Amino acid sequence: PEFVFSIQECATSLSTDSCVLATSTVHLSWSSADADVDSFELSQDGSVATTTKDLGFAITLSSGKTIFSLRARDTAGNFSATKTLEVTIPGRVLVINEVNWAGSHTSGDDQWIELYNPTDSTLNLAGFTLYSVDRSEFSIPLSGAIPSRGFYLIKRDEQSVSDISADLLIPGGTRISSAGERLILAYASTTVDETFSCLSWCDKGKRNAIEVLSMERINPDLPGADKESWTSAVAALANGRDRAGDPIHATPGKRNSVSYLVNNGKDIESDVLLTKAQSPYVLARVQTIAPEATLRIEPGVIIKSNVLGGLSVSGKIMAEGTDTEPIVFTALTDDAYGGDTNNDSSATTPAPGSWKNISFTRGTEGSVIDHAIIRYGGNDTFEKSNLSAASAAFTLSNSISELALERGLYLDSSTSTITDTIFRGMTRPTRGFGATVESGGGSVFRGNTFEGNDRGLYVNGAGGRYEDNIFTNNTSRAFELIAGVNPIISGTSGSGNGLNGILLNSRIAVAQSTTTLNKNNAFPYVVSRETGGATLSSGEAVVLGPGATLKIDAVLGNTGGNFEVRGTVEEPVLFTALADDSDGNDAQNNGTGRVSRIRFSGIRMDSSAQSYIEHARFQFLDVAVQYSASSLAVLKNSSFSVNDYYYPVPLSDGSRLPGDVIENIMFEN
Repeated sequence: PEFVFSIQECATSLSTDSCVLATSTVHLSWSSADADVDSFELSQDGSVATTTKDLGFAITLSSGKTIFSLRARDTAGNFSATKTLEVTIPGRVLVINEVNWAGSHTSGDDQWIELYNPTDSTLNLAGFTLYSVDRSEFSIPLSGAIPSRGFYLIKRDEQSVSDISADLLIPGGTRISSAGERLILAYASTTVDETFSCLSWCDKGKRNAIEVLSMERINPDLPGADKESWTSAVAALANGRDRAGDPIHATPGKRNSVSYLVNNGKDIESDVLLTKAQSPYVLARVQTIAPEATLRIEPGVIIKSNVLGGLSVSGKIMAEGTDTEPIVFTALTDDAYGGDTNNDSSATTPAPGSWKNISFTRGTEGSVIDHAIIRYGGNDTFEKSNLSAASAAFTLSNSISELALERGLYLDSSTSTITDTIFRGMTRPTRGFGATVESGGGSVFRGNTFEGNDRGLYVNGAGGRYEDNIFTNNTSRAFELIAGVNPIISGTSGSGNGLNGILLNSRIAVAQSTTTLNKNNAFPYVVSRETGGATLSSGEAVVLGPGATLKIDAVLGNTGGNFEVRGTVEEPVLFTALADDSDGNDAQNNGTGRVSRIRFSGIRMDSSAQSYIEHARFQFLDVAVQYSASSLAVLKNSSFSVNDYYYPVPLSDGSRLPGDVIENIMFEN
């Protein structure tokens, strides 16, 4: 059978392209001229709702989209083709989104009201009215249309926002009372939204000698009649100009500034998810992630911070991007990611130290930052870094940390894991570090790249494993180690650095610890007179593994520690001059040149020193190895060539200690 199917209220739909209603009760009706119709089968959202002989009924719907399907059955049991109708009842049809009762610094007359359409359809505004019931008592019949997710600006006069046209003017230029008033948005006789009534707008929005801020709705889904649904605009995120052409602290015609704030600018005390759809986000102060809370961030999210912004992590942050959609932490003034968020064109640009940092506090562990870009941080009081962890641990992988004020990463007593990450662009002279690691801990650095910094990696009084890291074009020192606490180093490589090597600065180890220096890839360990050489004292130990190279232009003095060289026939340990490039490494980055022996360069074993040296080569040194009478020496299967002096036996009276072993030594030239 043929039939007609309709929803009565859709004839006055709020939208011209679909059925969008302000009321939740709808009347469905159908009819057929065919005589053989027996009944009708009505389905709602895919499920059969009823089989009836009636020709319609009323139903109250929940918010959202509802799909009705109807088919007719004849007396023989045959069904007709199905007809379908859709109706949408938005949770919020149209909302009052921003109220600038405060005017501007130039004039209190720069007032306006912004509406927002949160639906998926263009809305016809005929039949809507905005009015005040408290003080101003204006009434504004609306006209025209507002697109989906679009804005509608009602101004007191055309100059209230001089660079954005009005959709409508307040009749008679009536003022919005600064004492506060209740605004109602109605469709026919139905209230669709309203603001709260509160003296002086409950300090939502500001007008004083320092700040003039509009009043913004935190979220269009929150009830407008609740004053907690509103707050003052964020001054750093502005749009538009006043009648004098000066910037205003409001966002007419654009997304509300408060909606950019992570967790509405509040500390994170329960789990929060940042979505790509809502990105970019803004940090306008240091927000704390509480111990039991987790901040989760979707791939592709961009988080920008002003000079006061940052994150203090006592709970967890799970920021896991992808190759194609990294997560970005950057400065509010950085237009390269997320566009011109502060809406000032190119008036401001980012620089190192444009925001604070992401700081992991004492005892924190389990956070993950993967496939992320962190840049322009370091405006904190001490670390001046993009990322920091003190007595805390987190995982950083497949990421880039760049352009911080001083440090791409700062670790103190940390057991973090840092892998496959690039540290670059920390160029502050003598203080620009790709990463610094201090005061104990046992972090792992594996497969990272340090490039274009003043200094690459600085390890002071800390342990950990440093494996397969690459250093390129760092202006000063590539990798510097002071007072290692059981660190293990291997697989390092690089070129183009001020010093192409791992500088052993001053103390090589601390008491009761061993620094293990394993083979790198044409990247030697270095003892330099620039830092006064290096020492090994009582209770301290160093082990050089097979294939390691130590280049020297100063003295490495063992004054009571344990010095072990564990080369093999296939991979002896090489001790040579800093200027010697014969191993394929240009440590001084000055091109291959003539090697000249440097006075007072070599290894000195003072009293109480212990040493075990096997399968080593000493070349181009002043005093290759010098033993005192009371040092304990094992020297085997090693060679000395092109040195000025060789002292393979104790000095002084020539006496030998009972434990000394000196055998199979070769001297050349």
